[in-house]
Amino acid sequence: MAKDSATSHFMRIVRNDAMRILLYIAACFLLAALITPHVYNAGKALGEMTSTKATNGFIDWLGDSAHRAEYQRFFKRSLSFSALVLMPFLIFWLRLTARRRMDEGHWELYLPPDKARYALGQPLEPNPHKWKHLVVGFLLAAPLLLLVGLLGVLLDSFEWRTITDWGKVFRKSLTPAIFASLFEEFIFRGALLGIFIRCMGPSRGIISLSLAFAAVHFLIPPSGLDVNSPENSTSGLRFLALVASRFGSPHEFFGEFLTLFIVGLILGWARFRTASLWLPIGLHIGWVFAFKFFHRVSVATPDSRGQSPIIIGHDLREGVLSLLALMFTAFLVHLFLKKQSQESM
Repeated sequence: MAKDSATSHFMRIVRNDAMRILLYIAACFLLAALITPHVYNAGKALGEMTSTKATNGFIDWLGDSAHRAEYQRFFKRSLSFSALVLMPFLIFWLRLTARRRMDEGHWELYLPPDKARYALGQPLEPNPHKWKHLVVGFLLAAPLLLLVGLLGVLLDSFEWRTITDWGKVFRKSLTPAIFASLFEEFIFRGALLGIFIRCMGPSRGIISLSLAFAAVHFLIPPSGLDVNSPENSTSGLRFLALVASRFGSPHEFFGEFLTLFIVGLILGWARFRTASLWLPIGLHIGWVFAFKFFHRVSVATPDSRGQSPIIIGHDLREGVLSLLALMFTAFLVHLFLKKQSQESM
């Protein structure tokens, strides 16, 4: 009898949409850990081949990138691949055709009358202001975060590098920002947010997805993490355990994790407020561009590396100044959308 009750309780948990999404995320990390050693070995073999023999432009570029890449880059690419491969299984598992009533009482922020709430979540709608939202999102995100970096230089937390090719720095900052933001917005705010809203309501859905968004990015390994014997078939699992150990550091958890959580809240709110991905994509590109650009043109000063990142962190993901910049960006986004809504009436 107790066994039947435990089995029934377990099945109720597994049938919960939120739990299924958490299991999906866990499965993505597990699959990435399993395939990363093989992707790493294949990439390094390709790098060795292209370093001794010319093939074609794309293969040569791919081989050169793989030859220079650290282990964590292979892990990140494997994680993205795993998320795409497992996404159809998640959609099928959630039975997206099943209609459910959504409680209207969760959301308390202003929502325009033409943006209705749906039993299946909130579908994306055509956005007549898409290019305006994209550009405004970028301009509200990137300059403020770069201003934090400038303050960090003035506070002697960072110092400028010597740059000889500013065009190359700009391209290498903007291109990955565009691709990473498009991919993550389609996954998180495009697909998953609608599912979270459907099963939890708007406010709890956005908060829960923002926590998942922060956790996923917090688990993505930073540069410099080293793994012994990366070619070994178990190196991915050992590397995942090494990355997960970051949760045991209060310094990193309450610094970077909190920033990522607020970023997720702003992006989720912007997507729900506009029923579109254009504004979140613009914001996301702006933040990633500012982070990568500042990282390429500056370096943390030796005296700041051992300090606690309270005012400003070791990069733009940490520190009170970064949090204030994010909150001010959210305030400006609110004013922009409010003014646009009033003009459309």
